Amino acid sequence: MIKQITLIYLFNILFLNNLFAYNLDNECEKFLNNADFNKAIEAADSLKKNDEFGGSFCLGKVLFNSNQSSKAISAFIEAESKAKHPSDQMLAMIFQGLVHKEAKEYDKAYMIFNKGLETAKLGNSKFIQFERRFLNQIGDINGLRGKHDIALENYTEGLKKSANDDERAESFAKLAVNAADRKDYSQAVEFSLKSILAYKKTGDLGQFAELSLLNAQYHKLDNNYEKAKESIFNLEKFCIDNGGEYYLAKVYLLMDTLLDPKDKNGIDYKEKGRALASKLGASDLL
Repeated sequence: MIKQITLIYLFNILFLNNLFAYNLDNECEKFLNNADFNKAIEAADSLKKNDEFGGSFCLGKVLFNSNQSSKAISAFIEAESKAKHPSDQMLAMIFQGLVHKEAKEYDKAYMIFNKGLETAKLGNSKFIQFERRFLNQIGDINGLRGKHDIALENYTEGLKKSANDDERAESFAKLAVNAADRKDYSQAVEFSLKSILAYKKTGDLGQFAELSLLNAQYHKLDNNYEKAKESIFNLEKFCIDNGGEYYLAKVYLLMDTLLDPKDKNGIDYKEKGRALASKLGASDLL
């Protein structure tokens, strides 16, 4: 199975194709996307003959997805050294850091992300989108290490460098989670609402639903049960109206724990959520 680093983060970052030379349309990437790792490795070796950076970079992703993290890091380090453009160099740094982060090697990840941030700053705002990404990753590491106040500074600085609603939505989402980690639930409500509105503008209904689920929980943690109830019932209607059955299952599962018995009207929301998740084959919800 292709790991999250490839499925999610990769596609979030590679829309910056105007900033770096790496070509996603190569044989290694195609085999990787089909989880044919042996052929992907062969294709990466072949790609290296004409594109040392591209071959090493794709090889790193293949190795990571093959559960060979140490070798993946070595490949990304090689890609960094072979990069002919600063943006490709920083791309290799990001993936080095992500592999360390996945392995819970937070000190190493922090060092790589900080190095990337300093490299991005050398571009005098030319690489501001990379600055934002490195700041968010540094914030994640600080949060994972329990340094939530420093993470708040990282995310806030990242928000300032956001160029569009997608980026602002992501930054507000990180700020919301950070506020909840600091047990400042009123601020978590505020940031999650801003993220919801931004995601709605972008049309990313999946993230809209995810943040709406968090928003309901934050309202309850902020001792505002009525707003929590209103939020979760509004999200239920939204999922029904928009055909979002996966998120509807998540809504029902949250309703089971969030709602007071008097507001459930005798409905077993846990069973309802599990039944829908089973129908969809959503094993992550079961």
